[in-house]
Amino acid sequence: MVLQNASGPIGDSTREITQECDVKVWLVSALFVVACAAQAAYGWPTVFPTGTTLYDPELAYNGYVLFVPMGEDAHVVRLIDMNGDVVHEWTFPLFQVIQSRLLGNGNLLVTGFDPQLKPGRPGVAGLWMGGVAGILMEVSWTNQPLFRHSDLNMHHDALKLPNGNYLYLAWEPVPLELQAKVRGGIKNSEHRKPPKSLSEAASDDAFLHAEKVMFNDVVFEINPRGKVVWLWEANKHLDPDVDIIGPVHSREEWGHANTLNVLANGNILLTSRTLDSILVIDKKTGNVIFRWGNMTRLSKESGELELIGKSTAQRKHSDTLSGPHGAMEIPRGVPGAGHFVVYDNGIVSRGALRASRAVEIDPGTGKLVWESIQKYNEMPVPFGRKHFSDFLGSAQKLPNGNMLLCDGANGRFFQMTADRQTVWEYVNPFDKDARFSGSVYKAYCYPPDYCPQFQEFLPAKGPAVDPAASDVAGGGRLTVRIGSKRIALSGIEILALSCVAAIVAFAVGRRWGRRRVVSELPGGGKPTGAQGRVAKRRN
Repeated sequence: MVLQNASGPIGDSTREITQECDVKVWLVSALFVVACAAQAAYGWPTVFPTGTTLYDPELAYNGYVLFVPMGEDAHVVRLIDMNGDVVHEWTFPLFQVIQSRLLGNGNLLVTGFDPQLKPGRPGVAGLWMGGVAGILMEVSWTNQPLFRHSDLNMHHDALKLPNGNYLYLAWEPVPLELQAKVRGGIKNSEHRKPPKSLSEAASDDAFLHAEKVMFNDVVFEINPRGKVVWLWEANKHLDPDVDIIGPVHSREEWGHANTLNVLANGNILLTSRTLDSILVIDKKTGNVIFRWGNMTRLSKESGELELIGKSTAQRKHSDTLSGPHGAMEIPRGVPGAGHFVVYDNGIVSRGALRASRAVEIDPGTGKLVWESIQKYNEMPVPFGRKHFSDFLGSAQKLPNGNMLLCDGANGRFFQMTADRQTVWEYVNPFDKDARFSGSVYKAYCYPPDYCPQFQEFLPAKGPAVDPAASDVAGGGRLTVRIGSKRIALSGIEILALSCVAAIVAFAVGRRWGRRRVVSELPGGGKPTGAQGRVAKRRN
């Protein structure tokens, strides 16, 4: 029996309303469960978790980590806590940030990419080289511009000195006469002088016979007014018979410094990718007074170039670098103070070394005192999945003795204890740039008392993140903020809560559906007679 009213059959209308409600509730509930489970989904290597994926608060050093992704994601510099929550950020809508450093007063110093195309400018167009910048800028904690300097030859890194001056890296050409003396690198891989017209460079032969162009590094010191008060030119201080370009690098650059740091004694520490080396520059004389890492040597007997540590029979492979980044001195008060740490990208396998690593070096003895790769009979273990970043990266010794590594190409940061246990890991989730896909140049960790503004944050130390606690393979934990507290949930906990939420949502939806049925009956009030009997059957 179907009752009729002015708008149509009451029975059919009631059934459609209730079914529609049921479908909506179950659809929303199902999507909620799937979305929460996806937070902990993991696979190798196509699918992987992002954010903080592993965290032991007792063994990790609890600080705040500063980083900026590359490419289209490089307009925002972020500061995160140990649970991966963004606690502060700076935006630069007009240019992409290359490198960032947080200063002790809460200001931020960045180098940025100036896209101007000018004839002969190094780093762009036909003279492309990685790390091109052009802008040096200091902003306040609230993103207010405080200082800006432009130099289209600027690249990679910069820092602010205690006296208020700034140091930055730049390029200059290597004179033709000196070019001919520079050893190593891939033969005939220099830049070529840009032609006056496109037709002049129409053939490979024309390119090979064009004038060769090579660049080298300059370190500028400028005062707050932008005036140059000191400079160091690599062309005047590198030795062609000692500072030899590595075998896999092009000859477009002699040095390709990518990191600049000042030592406690005032001297300058450079990281040179193409020389596979770290160099110490005497600030007073400009002389190179320390070199470490170059695997390419000039044989005194044969006069030919030879590679150190290329075969497993040569055990000195651990005392070489390949395409390094991010060298810095361990500061006073940190275990190993005065030693150097550097990220060895490992782009050339040397004996047992077929992965990237962080190394710690005693400059007093020139000896390697620690490396992140564990070995058994001179072979690295495990043999399987390896940490490898062919470009980018950094290493930093932390106050509790841990090492922070930035696996730059993969946008992954992790802390490792002295016994090589990984106790914190974060995978950059900001990866909308198709080319770089989440890559990060460097990552720095700052102590909780580094600058006054950190007092506004929740403690850097947060709840543990244990992938093993998740029943969803490889999943991390989702951190939920409730007021001033943080609660970390594992994959199984998220799934369980999702199911409870789905049941509650379904029950509420059913109840809401019943009320909607009643309200849409003729008269809008309590059903009577035959209407009431139909409503009761539907309920």
